[in-house]
Amino acid sequence: DEPSDLRIRSLIALCCLAIAGACARVGKDDDERHRDRVCAECGVSDCVHLMLHPVLPSCDTDVFEGILRGLRGDLPDDIRAVALGALWSVAASASIDSRALWANDALRRALVQYSAADQPFGVRANALGILWALAIPEENKESIWCDKASRTAVLQGVPAVSPSTLGANAPLQQGQWQPPHLQPLDVRSKALGALASLAAATENQAAIWQQSSISRELVQLTAEPGPLRPEALHATLHLARLEENQAA
Repeated sequence: DEPSDLRIRSLIALCCLAIAGACARVGKDDDERHRDRVCAECGVSDCVHLMLHPVLPSCDTDVFEGILRGLRGDLPDDIRAVALGALWSVAASASIDSRALWANDALRRALVQYSAADQPFGVRANALGILWALAIPEENKESIWCDKASRTAVLQGVPAVSPSTLGANAPLQQGQWQPPHLQPLDVRSKALGALASLAAATENQAAIWQQSSISRELVQLTAEPGPLRPEALHATLHLARLEENQAA
């Protein structure tokens, strides 16, 4: 309900706190959250003291979820991209518990929403960057791949042509066909990075290679020099470690 300018400034302030380390204990500060919401005098969370002097959110999870809430609504695309960039920094931090971060339902929903092909370039690229950062730790690789929505977001970011366009083989009905839309290199790079990280897990390797469109894309990218070749090689080398993939 606050004015747009005030919301933007508040979101930027929360992002600065996050980058400075204010989200290091996301998902691990439930005791702190509960303690902050209990009256020191009455020992309950619904007394008159808290009605007169409400406790403002302050713990790490509160800051993190405040950023996620700030992404909603009619904020400019560049502000949403900046906020997702801050969350990417959080996800890539060595001090964060990546499993607890991935377990945050609000974050998973936001990543699926903002990594879709119909999102603005900067928003989508940073959302895929967060997925890439979360896919690096061993404890998240299998669970991210098993999450259908997140898996789809990564796979749709890899091909050269956006999955949201109908493509050249679509029926030539008036007003329906549109020329293929090439995906930005930055989007594809983030998706390939996430795919390569997921491919490092033995449990994922057979299923990834069975994605025929992805395997063809990797073969093509590794065969030609280009900015996406290193990540494509990275993914392919991981997949080649599985014996049943080697024959293909």
